[in-house]
Amino acid sequence: EWKLSFNFNISRNISEILDMPNLTEEQYTMGNGNYATRILPGTSVGSFFGYKYLGVYQNLEDTYAKAADGKVITDFEGKPVIMSNDIYRCYPGDAKYADVNNDGTINKNDIVYLGNYNPVLSGGGGFKLSYKNWSLNVFMHYRLGQKVINRARMNAESMYGADNQSTAVLRRWRNEGDLTDIPRALWGYGYNYLGSDRFVDDCSFLRFKTLSLS
Repeated sequence: EWKLSFNFNISRNISEILDMPNLTEEQYTMGNGNYATRILPGTSVGSFFGYKYLGVYQNLEDTYAKAADGKVITDFEGKPVIMSNDIYRCYPGDAKYADVNNDGTINKNDIVYLGNYNPVLSGGGGFKLSYKNWSLNVFMHYRLGQKVINRARMNAESMYGADNQSTAVLRRWRNEGDLTDIPRALWGYGYNYLGSDRFVDDCSFLRFKTLSLS
């Protein structure tokens, strides 16, 4: 009189750009919140690119630019070169991004792959439980490995203009030694929220989609 059955499905779609003639390979403008879109052969549709976020500069020494071997870069007078986010010099409390090419300046040459809007795996599953003339059906849907840019959090932690802000900014950097990943507050100045992996979230989920009792 009792019956129980299960169902499950899984899929993976892989896309690759082979050739895109007469199309600009990259769309990017240096600015807060901007991510790069690169249409390049060998990459996947839905890929996005930005900067690798390393937290905040804790003190003046932390802002010194470093070569690939980890040594501080100096100018012709022997003084340490200070890191800059494009045209803005970096100070303690500013956002710290990975200087990929070790030239002391964060710009489009330091942009790296950050993720893809497409899930690695997707599918669903459920079960049916029946007893005589009664039956219970359950179905769930899932996605794994999908990345999204959390612009809501970006806007709520920007501390750039007059918009309402998240309570998370209460733990922003104020003094050396503050253990936080949120930069200091700058009104209409600087590049403290460039498009980076700071705002890239894993969008994997399991959703309870259908429940029926009949």
